[in-house]
Amino acid sequence: MKNIAIKFIYILHAGPILRFMHEQDNRSGIRVVVIEPGGPVNVGSIARVMANFGFSDLVLAARADITDEEGRGARVAMCGLDVYNARRVAASLDEALDGCGLVIGSTRRARSDETCIGFREAAEIATRRSETSRVALLLGRERDGLSRDERGRCHILAEIPSVPGPAGSLNISHAAALFLCSVFIARFEAEKRPAADTASLADGFDSLFRRCGIGEDNGRAQTVFRGLLERADLTVEEARLLERNFRYFGSRIR
Repeated sequence: MKNIAIKFIYILHAGPILRFMHEQDNRSGIRVVVIEPGGPVNVGSIARVMANFGFSDLVLAARADITDEEGRGARVAMCGLDVYNARRVAASLDEALDGCGLVIGSTRRARSDETCIGFREAAEIATRRSETSRVALLLGRERDGLSRDERGRCHILAEIPSVPGPAGSLNISHAAALFLCSVFIARFEAEKRPAADTASLADGFDSLFRRCGIGEDNGRAQTVFRGLLERADLTVEEARLLERNFRYFGSRIR
């Protein structure tokens, strides 16, 4: 009788989670982009982490694919071997991010002139936005991370806190694990609500800028504004109100 009760409790609690895991597939809306990966082991580790949490869209932004003649990456990938074998290589970051409406960069710490949020908050934003558009998690080089230009491409920078000094630098597969696990949990626990169309709102802001004749740092202001919109977690009504105002102000500019 005791064993039956334990099995019943397990099914009661684990059932919804197992069904949720089964439903995760390539339509997850999350793309993991790795810039110039150091070798097959890191890529295999990332592929395994992605499979652990139901993600499969893996893109390497590199001049050429990694070489894995000894099969080390494939062995590390284990349950993520399908993800590892299906990885794509993009010759440029533009190509790697193609089709992504939101880019979240993982960093150890923000610079003085940058805005950075915690990775848990970033995961919640990614969860909401991936319902309506593809979100890229951008991982930098193992040694140097993301360059200033690459960080500038990110709508949001997400920080994973760690101890000062060399020991505080995470392996990129560990950073991916923390972020993707947070997205997985947020998706299971979050209350569903209609996502505001921030892409349309951002387009309205961009149109207003152009009508004003303002150009700044190759659209950096628009990128910053998009990140602000995502962090604001606007309702559909709030987004529509702002968009109407942008259209109105734009119509008054001659």
